[in-house]
Parts: sequence; structure tokens; C-alpha cells
Amino acid sequence: MRWAALYSATSILYIGAIDNFDIDPAINITILALEGVFDTGLATVLDALTTANELGALHACPGPQFQISIAAVRARVRSAQQLRVPVMSLRDCPRPDCVIVPAMGYEHDPAGLGVVLKDYGARWPDLPLTVTESGIATHVGARRAEVVVRALEQIDKAKKEGADVRGYYHWSVYDNFEWALGFTPRFGLYSVDMTTYSAILNRYGCASGPGCEQSLRSRIQQADRQLNRDYLVVLASAAMGFLLLAAGRHALTRASVVVLMLFCIVMLVGGVLSPMLEVEVRITRLDATLLGSPIQFNEQSMYYRSKTVLEVSRSLIEMHRPAMSLVAVLVILFSVVFPTLKMLALSFSLFRPSLLRTSRIMRLLAFDLSKWSMADVMVLAIFMSFIAFNGVIESGLGGIRTEPAIQQLVLPTNSSQILPGYYLFIGFCVGSIYLSKKLERGIASDNVSSSI
Repeated sequence: MRWAALYSATSILYIGAIDNFDIDPAINITILALEGVFDTGLATVLDALTTANELGALHACPGPQFQISIAAVRARVRSAQQLRVPVMSLRDCPRPDCVIVPAMGYEHDPAGLGVVLKDYGARWPDLPLTVTESGIATHVGARRAEVVVRALEQIDKAKKEGADVRGYYHWSVYDNFEWALGFTPRFGLYSVDMTTYSAILNRYGCASGPGCEQSLRSRIQQADRQLNRDYLVVLASAAMGFLLLAAGRHALTRASVVVLMLFCIVMLVGGVLSPMLEVEVRITRLDATLLGSPIQFNEQSMYYRSKTVLEVSRSLIEMHRPAMSLVAVLVILFSVVFPTLKMLALSFSLFRPSLLRTSRIMRLLAFDLSKWSMADVMVLAIFMSFIAFNGVIESGLGGIRTEPAIQQLVLPTNSSQILPGYYLFIGFCVGSIYLSKKLERGIASDNVSSSI
């Protein structure tokens, strides 16, 4: 395999567009030397490859050796120290299988920083200078460390020659999003693991983050529409079942009670396992002035939560505070466990109505437990929380409008919303209460028809 290297600044350590190292079966290596940039970085690479050949020959390793050559556009090339570099013409080089280029596509020259600082210092001797962005896109820590050292050397040299350099800011602390190039270039002193991000792109067949965001938004909207249709079908079916089977003064048959109980159980399970309330703090638009310059933020999500009753209880327990754990247990007990026990007791009473007269526990679970089953209170609490959240968001963020630097603040009115799980839970509450009242007048007095 032939491997061509575009030499830039202090090293040739760039592969493709991401400046990353990997095992590459390169045997014929041609290095493109540029005018005025040949230095010890390239010499180190040449020495390493030559040493590898020598070690391979010394230990009689099988396989061909590295064939290394240096090519240039010009007939003569001199290094930054004005040393002549022996090169061959690019016309004589075979077409490579792989070309190494800088990650950002441009040459990196640390000496250029010193030239700019001295030039600015000479033009404006009374103007303090600060290097605000200095770095390199590379996956190799040693390469980045060398660039930092070379930049500081150039700053020190410029200061000694009269430039008033006050500060140096490295770009950047951690890997960032480089606009059209995305997360491919790595500028950070701390690397950002993009494994999860890349896995999401691969999972959904997306080429970029914005494209994946648009695709996922479309899928979520489609799933929300389907979910809304499904829960409306469940509620409509339950309402129709109660109207046809339980309306009027006639006694319930066992078959009718079984059907209605199944509707209640389905709505209970759907209500408990589905999110009931979505809370989001979002700023649609914020216009402000910072240090005399206008700034604008659009579609900023500051807080988002969407959890089921079970997830809320688990979060309270994981806080490891006795008071919060007690609240979690009470929520599950009164809104899930007691309603479920009541439905089970009513189910047993279908086939053995005498248990309601002879068993105090069965009567307690079937009828008296309604006093402790606070599912309806849970419904009211969630609705009040929904109203309160919107009020807190408006009152908390609305005060920002009074700040002198804020010109415009737009808060959406529908950022928090009630979800299908809430309506399913309401359906369960209404259905179970109505069914219990009918059974109290029917099963307990042995007035239920024995027909199936």
C-alpha cells in the first residue's frame, strides 16, 4: 500500500480528516515537504521508520521494509532553519492509496504566531495583546503538547522583542463542535468520548447530528400521534363498555363485571406505566445586551422532566432520605396498591359472593378500602401541580424581563403539558368508583344474575 503524507508545521501526524492513529499497512511512504516548515518533528518520524527497518533486519523479521521518500512541489525546499531538504519531484511519485492531510485542512505554523505578535506590537506599541485562540486539531496528546510549548516559546520571544503580550488562551478546554466539520476535529485538552453520540447516529442511520435531530423529532411526533390515538381508543372503548353494560338500574352479570374490570385494569396499568405530566422550562427567545453587544438565544431548554408514578417514587427512594422514602411508599400504596387490591377483591367476589358476608377482610378490601384508595386525590394533585408549575415558571423567569439588559423574553405557554397516562388514570378512577358502587348494590346483596 502506498501512503502519502502532507507535512505541516512540526509533524505529519494527520490521517484522513481526523488526525488519528491506527494500524495501516503502509509500505511505500512519500512525505510532501513544504517550504520553510521542515523541522525536528518530521526528522523524528523519518528516524522512527528508518529504525523500524533496521530492527526488522536485525531480528530477521519477515515482510518488506518501509520505502520512504520525500517529495515537494518545488525543485528545492528549505526548512525553517534554512537547511536544504533533499526532495524528489511529485511528478515522479506514484499515485498513493492514502493521503495524510491536516484535520482542519490548513497548515499549522507555530512560528507564524511570533511573526503576528511582533507585527502587531510594532504597529500599536501601546496596545496590550492577548492570544485568544491557540491550539491544534489532533487526537495525539504529544502533538498537542508540542504545539502549546512552541506557541509559548513564540510568545516569550515576542515579549523579549518588545511586544506587550498579556495573556494566552488555549483552544480549547475540551473537544467542541466545529460547525460544518462537526465533532471530528479534536481541539480539547480533555477529549470528549463521542462513542454514544456516534452509536446514536449509526442506530438511526443518520450522517450528522442536525439530520439525526430532525429524524428523531419526526419519529417522536409520529409516535406521539399514535399514542394519542391508542389512549383515545382505550378511553372510548371503556366509556362505551360502561354505557352498554352498566348503565341503568339493572343488575350486573358476571360477564359484564369481568369485562368492565378488565377495562379498569387496562386503564390502571396504562396510567401507572405511562408518564402523566411533562414539565419543561423553555425560553423561546431571549434578546439581551452583553458588554454593549446584542446577543440572542433561541429555543433554549433549561429543564425537562417526564416520569411515571413508579419512576417518581423510585427517584424519591434513591434520595436516601427517610422522609422522601416515606412519601414514595405512601404514593405507591394509596394510588396503586390499594386500588389494585380492591379490584382483586371484587374479582374473587364474582365467583364466591358469600365471602363478602362472611369475610371481614374481603369486605374491607372490596368496599371499605375505597376510603383509603386515594387515586382520585392523586389525579387532583397532578392537575394542581401542572397549574403550579406553569405559574412558577412564569413568575420565576418573568422577573428577568425587568432587567435593564434584557430587551425581549418569550416564554412558551405550552411547555408543560398533561400526558395520556393522566387521562388513563382518570378513566380508571371514574370506572373503578362507578363499578364499586354498582357491585355494592349488586354482589353484596346477592342480586347479581347468575347468567354468564
